[in-house]
Amino acid sequence: PGIAVHYTPQRRRQNKEKQEQAPPRPLRHHTRQHIRVPSLEAPNTPVTAGTLDSESVMPDAFTELDGAYQKKYLFANLVSLHTSVQREYHMHNLVQSFYGSVHFCFFYVPASLLMLTSGILSFTTLAYAEDDPGRKVHSFLVGVFILCATIWHGLSHHFRFHSRSIVHRHTTEELRKLSNRLKRRHDDSSLDFIYSQGIGSTERKLSKNEMIKFQQLFDQILASCHSSLPRTFVQTFNYMDARVQFLLGSLFDDVNVQWWLMPLVYESLAVGMIRETISWPLIFWSNPGWYV
Repeated sequence: PGIAVHYTPQRRRQNKEKQEQAPPRPLRHHTRQHIRVPSLEAPNTPVTAGTLDSESVMPDAFTELDGAYQKKYLFANLVSLHTSVQREYHMHNLVQSFYGSVHFCFFYVPASLLMLTSGILSFTTLAYAEDDPGRKVHSFLVGVFILCATIWHGLSHHFRFHSRSIVHRHTTEELRKLSNRLKRRHDDSSLDFIYSQGIGSTERKLSKNEMIKFQQLFDQILASCHSSLPRTFVQTFNYMDARVQFLLGSLFDDVNVQWWLMPLVYESLAVGMIRETISWPLIFWSNPGWYV
């Protein structure tokens, strides 16, 4: 503060050379399902579900396509984004339930019982005389219970199960809202397919900028969750994706099949993990293939 930095022409030239020698910026990768995307340079290729964002789509190549293919491409990316949102929604919902139950059963309840016991013992200590040995025993027990409760609170603060559960719960709510918006937009886009060119309402037409905003909103929701997902939950959903893709074959790339099938698969998997696990959500199997 208070120091002005003056850049000389030589300094500007050095900065420009460093920027030119820097390696290219890699594309973004997300922990969601990656599906084949049709090439914008080949409009005759079949349209399959994919992802659309501002870094992977060339605006010039996109605008050179005809209106019908643009509509199909954006519609396929809308379906793919909705599938990714549903996948993340069910994973975060399971994780917030797991973390919340672990905090309540293993940290909140034991610490509360220890503090309650120490409070009761402190009152019963008043019933003894000052020179009674039982008074000293009760005072010692009160100190032991308070010390254990303090250690338990420290462990709870260290593992942060409660705060992580709140973060995943907030992410779940935001993903649910985004999923509802995508469903409404999907219905509007489906109605737009019914109309002929020029007859349909322009308010229903899905635009590239709108898809980019949806994608950016999805990225912001995932970035706001600072707590990572347990590896077992992620592997379970990855195994389910691979199994469904193997069973369906070429039908897995169909947009209409993706729209109604994958959210149902994720919901069934989440419900199955809860029902098939004893004492859920305190205990779950470490083998993700068992749930699949």
